[in-house]
Formats: sequence, C-alpha cells, structure tokens
Amino acid sequence: MSRSKDMPSVLTTEEVSDLLRVSCSAIRTLALNGELQATKIGRRYLFPRYQFDALIDPEEQPINPDNMLYLKQTLTNLKVSIEHVLETI
Repeated sequence: MSRSKDMPSVLTTEEVSDLLRVSCSAIRTLALNGELQATKIGRRYLFPRYQFDALIDPEEQPINPDNMLYLKQTLTNLKVSIEHVLETI
C-alpha cells in the first residue's frame, strides 16, 4: 500500500512540516496568510491532504499537460512563500 493511502484525509501542522521539510511555525504562517488551505480548530490547524497528494505520490495522480503548468506554478508559489516565511522567522 502506498504512503498516501495510509495517510488520513487531513494532516496536522507537524505532518505537513515533516512532508515539506520546513518548520511548524512556517507552516502556521502559511496557513495564516492563506497560502495553504487549513481549518483552525481550537489552537490546531488541519490541512486537507488533497492539496499535498501530488507531492506525496505523484505517480498516483496522473498529470496531464494542462495540469502540469498549474502544478509547477503552485509549487513555485509555495517555495517562494516558504522562503519568505523563513526570512521572517
């Protein structure tokens, strides 16, 4: 069974942090800025897994040429956002 099928439909801040290999504070900042989709429940953020599925296991998500540009732009924007957050920490 692949890793993505083993994961729950929502991820915690810590799980996203491990997945993207950035600090939890950077993930929280991205959520606060609306750059990562998240739901805040109490003091915790929960992130829908589908926004990370292509990163977790790209082979399970066939990418057609139309979606490739969107995925590239999304990953570039996420990288820029993470770099910006890391500069402010």
